[in-house]
Amino acid sequence: MKRRFLAILGRFVHLARRMGDRSVATYQQNLIARYTNAPSLAGPGYVTGLSNLAIGRNVHIGRDFFLRADGGLSIGDNTHISHRLTVYTLNHNYEGALLPYDDTYWERPVTIGRNVWIGFGVIILPGANIGDGAIVGAGAVVAGPISAGTIFGAATGGPIKTRSPEHYRELDAAQAYSGHGGTALPVTAAQSVERNTLRVLTLSETELAREIIKLARRVRDHDFIPDVVVGIKTGGEHVAKVVMQEFPNARLAIVQRQRLGTQVKSKLNADAFLQRLPYRLSDRLRILEHRWRERGALQSRNSQARRMVDDSSPPLGECKSGENRVLIVDDAVDSGDTMADVVEYVREKFPDADIRTFAINLTMKNPVITPDYVLNGYGTLIRFFWSKDYHAAR
Repeated sequence: MKRRFLAILGRFVHLARRMGDRSVATYQQNLIARYTNAPSLAGPGYVTGLSNLAIGRNVHIGRDFFLRADGGLSIGDNTHISHRLTVYTLNHNYEGALLPYDDTYWERPVTIGRNVWIGFGVIILPGANIGDGAIVGAGAVVAGPISAGTIFGAATGGPIKTRSPEHYRELDAAQAYSGHGGTALPVTAAQSVERNTLRVLTLSETELAREIIKLARRVRDHDFIPDVVVGIKTGGEHVAKVVMQEFPNARLAIVQRQRLGTQVKSKLNADAFLQRLPYRLSDRLRILEHRWRERGALQSRNSQARRMVDDSSPPLGECKSGENRVLIVDDAVDSGDTMADVVEYVREKFPDADIRTFAINLTMKNPVITPDYVLNGYGTLIRFFWSKDYHAAR
C-alpha cells in the first residue's frame, strides 16, 4: 500500500514538474519575443542580455540551456539545438584591479549561422563563430571559428569532415527545412512564419550608437581593421561616423546612391503627418510598405541597370598608399542593389583591397548581396532616429 501511494505521489510530482517546466518555458518564449523572434523551447533554461540577443525563424532549443548573451549572441534561421547548450559572450577581466578578477568584463560576440545543428551539452565560448550549415557534435567545446558546412566533433576537438556543398545549396534553395524532430516544414508554413514575425524596432540616437559599436567590435574581433570606412548616404553616413569611434585611424569617406523609396518619400513631404501617428499605426504602415517593396524587388530583380554612385563629402577619391582594407557601411540592406553598386564602385578604385560590408539591418530575404557583418537579420525593421516617422517623446 505504501509503495502504491509513493508511486501515485511520484507520478503526481512528475506531472506537476512537467507542467511547471512548460509554464516557465512559455514565459521565457514570451519574454524573448519582446526583443527578437521567439524560439521553440523544449523546456526552461537561463538567459541574460536579452537586448543583445538576435534569433532567426524556425529555431529550436532544448531544455536546460544557459545563454549569457550580454556581449552579443546571434542565432540564424532554421538552427536546431539540443539540450544543455551553454553560450558565453563575456568573461571576467583578470587584468583588472583585483585578484583573481575584478567586476568588469571582456565582451566578445558569438554568431551561430543558419541551418546549424548543435548536439547535446555543447559549450560555446566568447568570440566563437559557427558558419551556415555546420554540425557541432555532442559535448564539443567551440572556442573559435567553424567554417560553413563543417562537421565539428568533440572527440577530435576539430573538424571531422564537410557537408556536401551541392546538397546543402540544393536544399537551401528549395527551402527544404525541418521543424522540431526533423519533420519537414512546408514552404507555406515557413512563409507564414516570416509574415507573422515581422516587427518594427525603434532606436534612439543613444541606442543606435550602442548597437553600432557592438557590431563594430565584432568586426574587430574577426581581425579586420579597416583603412577606409565608406558610408552610404544618408543613413550609412550616420552609422559610419559612429563606426569611426572604434577605428579612429581609418579614413572616412561618403558616397551616395539615392533609392527610389527615398525619392518618393521626399516628393510626398509627409513628415508632419507621419510624426503625428502613434507607433502602433506607423508600424503597420512600415510593414505594409516593406511587403510592397519586397514584392517589387523580387519582380524586378536583375532587370535594373546599375545606378550612378558618386562621391560625397568627404570624398572617397583614389586609393592611397597603405589602404588595403575597406569597410562599406549602410544602415540597412533591402534588395542589396545599393550595396552591390557601391561595392562595384569601390572595387574600381581599390582593385586589390579586401572589401567587406557592414549593415545594422537586413530587411529582405535573399538580397543581391548579404553583408559580411549584420546585426539584425530578416524579420526586423528598424525605425532610426532620423526616420520621418520617428518621434522621441513616446
